[in-house]
Amino acid sequence: MTFVLLIGLLFNSAGRAAHGTQPDRSDCTIFGLSYPNVYKGTIYVCPVDLAEDPKWDDAAAGPVPFALNQALRTAREALNRFDPNETRWKLRQVSLAKIGQRWVYRVDWTVPRTEKSMTYAVTLSGRVIHPELDPK
Repeated sequence: MTFVLLIGLLFNSAGRAAHGTQPDRSDCTIFGLSYPNVYKGTIYVCPVDLAEDPKWDDAAAGPVPFALNQALRTAREALNRFDPNETRWKLRQVSLAKIGQRWVYRVDWTVPRTEKSMTYAVTLSGRVIHPELDPK
């Protein structure tokens, strides 16, 4: 398992929001994902999603308010609801991304020797932010 500390990238979607195709998410961080030939998707993590989350200072010696094993269990439960018949999912990577003054886990899953993958964001309050999926 790989643990990586990432800083999220901002996505400016104001142009699309002005045309009514999606809400304004110009202040959101995005994580893209794809399941070839089946779907592509985006996880939007917006400040409002994290407003009630506990703060964590990465420079301090204290533990993350929502432990890694809790984040993995929470993401696994979401994954099992998404694809209940697939039993071969393996954890590919976990990262902790700073979004503004808050943090979120990014949990990436894959099915070995296939093109299946899925990503979830898990907040430090234990809430899963599900990807918005578009069929290909």
